[in-house]
Amino acid sequence: MKQDIDQGTAARSALRLGAVGDILVDRDEPHTAFARSTAVLDDVDVLFGNCEAVYADGVHPAPSASIPVLGKPEHGRDLGKAGFDVMSLANNHTVDGGYEGLRQTLRLLHDQDIVTCGGGENRAQAVAPAVIERNGWRIAFLAYTCVYPAGYEAGTDTPGLAVLRTHDIYVRSEMDAFQSGGAPERLTVLDPRDLRTLRSHIADARRTADVVVVSVHAGDGSRPAVVLDYERDIARAAIDAGADAYLGHHHHMLRGAEYYRGKPVFYGLGHFVFDVPDFESQVPPSILARMAEHAGEYGYGYRDDGYPLLPMHPEARMTVFAVCDFDPDGTVHAGVVATRLNPEGQPVPLDPAGEDGAVVLGYLRDITGRAELSADWRVGDRTVGGYRVIDLVESVS
Repeated sequence: MKQDIDQGTAARSALRLGAVGDILVDRDEPHTAFARSTAVLDDVDVLFGNCEAVYADGVHPAPSASIPVLGKPEHGRDLGKAGFDVMSLANNHTVDGGYEGLRQTLRLLHDQDIVTCGGGENRAQAVAPAVIERNGWRIAFLAYTCVYPAGYEAGTDTPGLAVLRTHDIYVRSEMDAFQSGGAPERLTVLDPRDLRTLRSHIADARRTADVVVVSVHAGDGSRPAVVLDYERDIARAAIDAGADAYLGHHHHMLRGAEYYRGKPVFYGLGHFVFDVPDFESQVPPSILARMAEHAGEYGYGYRDDGYPLLPMHPEARMTVFAVCDFDPDGTVHAGVVATRLNPEGQPVPLDPAGEDGAVVLGYLRDITGRAELSADWRVGDRTVGGYRVIDLVESVS
């Protein structure tokens, strides 16, 4: 399906966008990572993913890296073969190998004809949209991260990431009416300067693109069903500014979704392939303890239940393959293919009528409801790679 059509000579036909969350390949046979999901990966016109790793030789961890994710180049050399057309670099790991690690990762992806967004040699490159032309459409992807170690943001003349800065505001607790000296409540807000910049970038992309997709790495990555207020604010501001779809990631467990002004907002696509074979040897015990204190049973660490590549709660094994079908008039129909990681760390698409698929469907409904999002999920008639799509539908109050 991936044949470019000259926009000036061909009428627009339907467009199918596929999207997944975090991608980290670190295994002895990297070509096997997507072996079970080929059917769905191939059945889209444009495929997006978040590159959550450095793929480089001879680099060392950046001084501010929290949990360095440094992969070998050979681990990332099959991403193009897997079908990825565009990938975001805007996340909290793609400068873990310093400027040189970022440069090598960019070259590796570009050599596979994967266009990138969210990272570059300077700020202008980092915020520039990745543009794909397909089926008479021009699609622009913009990517940003709210989660990043110090020094990872791109500067005027320095490499790095496209960032959206957030700030914490401490406000009086409602308990102050009953006691003095209580702990305040914390709110996280987007920097208004970056909000204006985001709107400007979307408006610029909108002038030359038929579809604008905004991808943001944000939120609480370790607790289930938590959609922070600022995540909603960014997503809605992006749609208000002209974006046609919003793709959130960073969360290692799925988040819900909804439509806003008729446009799909996926708050968290989870991870699709996330290989972490030696996590506990790389993370200081003090960090592991803090994670456990923050997330409780959802804190990171290996479980003795047959998943050697994924040191996370069993809920993190459920994921999705998101699909947005655009009609020629621009109307979009969003949904997902239920997917689950197997013990080999491979994403396996599921029939939503089957036992495992029904579990993912139930989980999507549960987390969407718990986050108080105005949407529901319903098995529809569309298929991707032979698998039924679970449609995102607006809830009826």
